[in-house]
Amino acid sequence: MVPTSKLFSVAQKENITIEWTNFSSPEMQGIYVVDPAVGSPIIGLSKTLEANERKLRCVLAHELGHHFRTAGKWITAACQMDKLLIAKIDRKADDWALDTLMPSKLFVTKLIGGMSIADLADAFFVTEGFARKKLEQLKRRGFRRVINTDRGSFIFYDI
Repeated sequence: MVPTSKLFSVAQKENITIEWTNFSSPEMQGIYVVDPAVGSPIIGLSKTLEANERKLRCVLAHELGHHFRTAGKWITAACQMDKLLIAKIDRKADDWALDTLMPSKLFVTKLIGGMSIADLADAFFVTEGFARKKLEQLKRRGFRRVINTDRGSFIFYDI
């Protein structure tokens, strides 16, 4: 498992400022902003995440994904962009976060071992929703086999 402190170290190494804030929308958990006029990139994190490390890990990794995969295509919360473009940008950030927190080979190995979504979330210390996103990512990348376990059927691809 990637320690949470490692995610903060990555941000520090990349000269990204982390700002804890109260967003006006409760759904807003994080934002990545890079503006040459401001200087170094900023990741804004909701103060509500301080009490939920699993969710913090998922949100921080996603925002770091914007830095590594979509920098230059930055958006702000008030920006009106095509929903398809936003979804595409967010998927790239999610892919980085998913691959960083739950490497595919290790995830599939645990899946083959019969772990449920809850077990996988515990093993990688992420939310169950994030573990489900990993399954969706693997499906997008081309699933090939179905594993039937006592906890349900899972499909995975050859790595």
